[in-house]
Amino acid sequence: MTTRELATSPDGQWIAMRDGRSVTLVGPRTPTSEEAPGPGTHRFELEGDDAELVSVMGPPIVFVAMVRTSDATRVSLFVPPETQPTARIELGAPARVAAAGGGRVALVTDDRKEMTLVRAAGRGLALHPVDLGDNPVDFAVSIERNQLVIGQPRKLEVWDGMSGRPLRRLGLELPPPPRIIGAAAGHLWIVRPGTDEVVMYRLSDGRPFRHFIGAPIDDVVASSGSPLIVLVTRRGLVRLHCFAHSLFAVDAPWRPGDPMAQLVVGDDVRLLGWPAGASEPWSVPIGGSTAAGIAEPIAQEPTNIANAAEKLKQMRDAAQGIARASGGVHLAISNGEATTFVASPTPTLTPTPTLGNWREALAGFATEILAGRESELPEPDPDEALAVLIKRLQLTTQASRALAMLYALYLVGEPAIALAKLAGELGDWTEVLGQGQLAALAMLERAGGKVALAGAVGDLLDGAAPREIRIAGGSPVVPRAGAWRVGRDRRGDAEIEAELISTLERIAIVEGRLAPALLEARLHGATAVSMLPPGERPRPWPSGAGLVLVVDHGRTASAWIADVPALPTAS
Repeated sequence: MTTRELATSPDGQWIAMRDGRSVTLVGPRTPTSEEAPGPGTHRFELEGDDAELVSVMGPPIVFVAMVRTSDATRVSLFVPPETQPTARIELGAPARVAAAGGGRVALVTDDRKEMTLVRAAGRGLALHPVDLGDNPVDFAVSIERNQLVIGQPRKLEVWDGMSGRPLRRLGLELPPPPRIIGAAAGHLWIVRPGTDEVVMYRLSDGRPFRHFIGAPIDDVVASSGSPLIVLVTRRGLVRLHCFAHSLFAVDAPWRPGDPMAQLVVGDDVRLLGWPAGASEPWSVPIGGSTAAGIAEPIAQEPTNIANAAEKLKQMRDAAQGIARASGGVHLAISNGEATTFVASPTPTLTPTPTLGNWREALAGFATEILAGRESELPEPDPDEALAVLIKRLQLTTQASRALAMLYALYLVGEPAIALAKLAGELGDWTEVLGQGQLAALAMLERAGGKVALAGAVGDLLDGAAPREIRIAGGSPVVPRAGAWRVGRDRRGDAEIEAELISTLERIAIVEGRLAPALLEARLHGATAVSMLPPGERPRPWPSGAGLVLVVDHGRTASAWIADVPALPTAS
């Protein structure tokens, strides 16, 4: 089957349409200007069918074509509107594009063990091999300032695209493969195909934001210069804004299998699609002043205790009743001229973004009990954060009910409840008085006759990043309980981290206050690691928590550190 794809230039001036070996360049263009001249059309042929085509920022703006053979990858540079390559270079192994941006294309070999940065400098090309050590590349994503986010087993780092060296570690808890990963205006987004969830991480502080689309996601259409991502679902197209965190249904003449791309010109963003059998793409504005191809956003007003249930119902109804917007347009390209005409009728799009039903049910429960009415505590969904945490901590039924009730109250803005009232709802005083599992795990804050969840618990159930630690390693595990000691032995932090990950699988590097860091590590299924040993044992100590102290042998240790045993190397 012949491969068809769309690629757009970072300045929004050029569109490349590839059909097998044949490539058609269309441009220059300024979609928001009525006086802009029609695009010129230029065509050329690639050397093979197994190819990829990307555009990177100059000057000048260029398209880079990668053609794979059985034992090499041939890279050609095209400077529009020229149809002959201005430079060619060959990589001695078959490779595919992992990321593109900032004048560079990152190529990774099929075995994921070698990465090469191809630099487009003016009208020439240069190869820059990257030293990956012994770790293969899981994925690479281009971000701002000529940087890359590179994921390797048990390691996630930001690399400098110019020097090809790591700059800093990222402590993000990424969903497991299979996954689609990309970047949008200072954010890293991740989608697991076939699910209805998008996780977006703000790179400035690592905070995650979860969005539930309401339909299985098959693909994502994104551009490194756009704050928008378009989610391709089995019920239509949905646009997500990475700053506003708003969801829109996109009204476009889309059909499954159509190649799509974003065309970005400043704040104006268009979605392009190229139907099978068509000689030109359609174009729908989805961002900026001309965004006529999206529906109205879902209203998300703040809620309070008095009207929480009613507001949640209104928000749910609004999500289910998204209206389709009219006014989509095609961009017809013929004989070097552009013609705009009204779109023909398109299939009904019915994406139904949700607001997290399990939290909604808990908020409704909290509203009822605060109003003095009887209500039944909802059963947690086994796939959601609350049930996952209950299973990870192996909570009893009574502790699980107390946790769910306290989180429900937190959701409606009343995190602290009188001890007697909570005991009455639970039918037991054990957890309320701090004699149960939750207190043993340091998950409660009790003061003035009231009890509430510790801040770290609310953060985890909200999906927010931990505040005091940086996670490194694999999936959550049972921590190595107790306090342990390892010697620094003139080693750097990175070397010590790597050794501890190989022993403990998942660690939490303490970057803030030690006591709350211990709780965060326990909740996230990791053993805490302190590079600066404290003068005394931290309190409270969550049940089952583990802490590794990195100690310089030449320095005087406090009495309690001197009594801490060395960390066993075997599990």
